[in-house]
Order: sequence, then structure tokens, then C-alpha cells
Amino acid sequence: MENHWIENWLSLQENPRTRASYQIGMEKFIKFCKKHQFNGLENIVDDYRAARDSDDRRKLSQYTDAWNDVLQEYTIWLREDQKHAPASVKTYLAILQSFFRKHRLPIEIELPRRICITYPKRDLKREEIQKIISRSTVRNRAIYLMLAESGLRPYTVTQIRWDWIKEDYLAATVPMLIRVPQKYTKDAVGDRWSFIGSDGYDALREYLKPRLPLQDEDYVFVGEPPKTKKKRLRRYVPGSMMEHREDPLRLPGKPLTSDNLSITFSNTVRALGLDSGLLGKPGKVRLYCLKNWFRNHCKAEYGFIQFWMCRSTQTDSHYITRDEEEHRERYREAYPELRVMEEPTATKDTSRELQELRNQIKILRETIEKGYPFHM
Repeated sequence: MENHWIENWLSLQENPRTRASYQIGMEKFIKFCKKHQFNGLENIVDDYRAARDSDDRRKLSQYTDAWNDVLQEYTIWLREDQKHAPASVKTYLAILQSFFRKHRLPIEIELPRRICITYPKRDLKREEIQKIISRSTVRNRAIYLMLAESGLRPYTVTQIRWDWIKEDYLAATVPMLIRVPQKYTKDAVGDRWSFIGSDGYDALREYLKPRLPLQDEDYVFVGEPPKTKKKRLRRYVPGSMMEHREDPLRLPGKPLTSDNLSITFSNTVRALGLDSGLLGKPGKVRLYCLKNWFRNHCKAEYGFIQFWMCRSTQTDSHYITRDEEEHRERYREAYPELRVMEEPTATKDTSRELQELRNQIKILRETIEKGYPFHM
């Protein structure tokens, strides 16, 4: 992309995913301008400043009128020529709106106020998740359990660095804490954390064992080499946000994307006969169904659930405790209902004994801190 105004604007985006989406959106607009032989984009800021500082007030009106005409044609082109859905049209226009506002250009973009989108998803049963996990690779098994047990978004899970988990992972502390920096949260609500239980930890340990040691900034989940050399079918829709992307799932050592992970999940679901939706259309069993499992089966207080899912807790954010051990204890209490895999009877008995021992240790610690004598 040769336009330095666009390059500067893109470089200011902290989130790499946002930057990539904005770049794709601007490439779409550049393509439109070239096709319709409109050459004003390269000097869009300079032309505005010249019109603003001119003694002739008509120049500024002519500038805004010309760009408003271009945007109307662009909107029609997206709908009729590119056949984009209303939500996609709104996304492309919102990208341009961000660019115009950053450079304080007096070009108004009127976005559709309401777009009703109904995602046809359904709740997964515990047995269905078990089938999906049993049919998955070691890496995907760890990812799916992490989604179901932590409540994090697929995008956030694919961005996890070794530094976010290494403290509890190396200490074999369960529930294992996952730190999430602010820029990876959905609503920019500040640094958060979530947890995974014993099943998620065991699956993660199985996946990471041959990959350790890792550096702090290394991605936890990376691409794997294909098992066969057969050419994969191209499932990307021309002109969509996924056009021209390489498949990180097949690139060894490269970080994953939630889009490609979602495709792999959907293929597994269809192979198991859990969803009979049409290829290329949203299915009822989607990757986000694992996140829904967490929301529906985690029996902790609402404020803690929202905190672990890295969502806005509204007024609770001012009052909810920041004590990690308190959060860990709340998660431990909620984990039995949240657990996906079947727990053997012997393990259940052992878990009860361990919980009783933890309670005794907690009482002893409180007694020692208060300075009271105690008897063993």
C-alpha cells in the first residue's frame, strides 16, 4: 500500500487483528477507486487542507460534495457488484469512517443504525463436546477444552503467549491462571485473567511437552505441518475479509487465526454428523458454542463470570476483588459443573478428600495469621 496517509493511520492501530482488517478494507476501497478511475485518494488530506485554507469557500463545498458522491457509488458497488451482506457493507464503511475521522476530514459517512443478525447456534451437550474432542488433534483438543473451561474468545486463545501462563503451568497449579492483557479483551476493560481446570491443563501439558522450552513472547498455539500432501480445497469467498490469507493451521510455527480454527471445528462437526448445515453457510454448531458452554454451566457469581470472559462488568468492575487466589477458589467451586470430560469415580473420591484438605489448610493459615494457638 503506497499511500502514506493510509500507512500512517494503520501504524497507529495497536491491535494487529484490527490493523489487518483495516488494511483489507482500505484495499477494497483502493480497488474501487482504480476501477472507476478516481485518483483523488492519494492526495485526499492535502486537497482538503488546500480547500480549507483557500479564500474561495466554494472549493471546500466542492471537495465534500465530490467525496460524498464517491461514497454513495462505493456503497452501491459493495451491495450490488460485490454482493456483500448489510453487515459487511457497514464494516467496510466504518473502516473509511475511522480513516476520515483520524485525519479530521469533513466527509460524513452515514452508517446503518440497526442491523439485525441472528446467528443460528445451539447449545452443545457434554457428550457432543466429548465426541468433538476425541476426533481432534492434540493441539485442537487443548484449544477446545480451553475455550469451554475459560470462557475466552477464540481470537484471544489463539493470541496466548507463553508469558501469560508459564507461572502456573510450570508450578502445575490447577486451576491454572491465564493472564489476558487489556488490548486482547473485547471491550478494552483492562487486564483480566481466567482459568482452566484439570482437564484443560492435562490437554495443554500433552500439547506443550514436545515444544518446551518457550520464550516469553512465543505463541502457545501454532500451526502444524499437514499430515498429507493433498491439496486442500479453497473455502475462502472471493472479495471477503478472508481473501488472500494463508492458512496458519498448515504453516508450522506460525500463529493461528480464529477464522481458520473455526473452519477446522466446523469440518469436524460435520464429519461427526452434529450439524447438517450447508457448506459455506453459518452452522448451528459453531466454535463460539464452546464459549456458550462456559457461560451456561459456570455457576459462579455474575461479576466473576463476566470478569473471566473478559467482558465489561459495568459497576462490578469497581468493586470486584482483584485477589487472584479468591478468583481461583471461586473457579474451583464452579468447575465440577463446568467440566466437560467424565471424571472417574475414584478420582471423584480423591477430589473430595483433596478439597477437605484444602479447607483445613485454609483454616490453619487464617489461624496462624491471626496469631491464635492451634493444635494438630
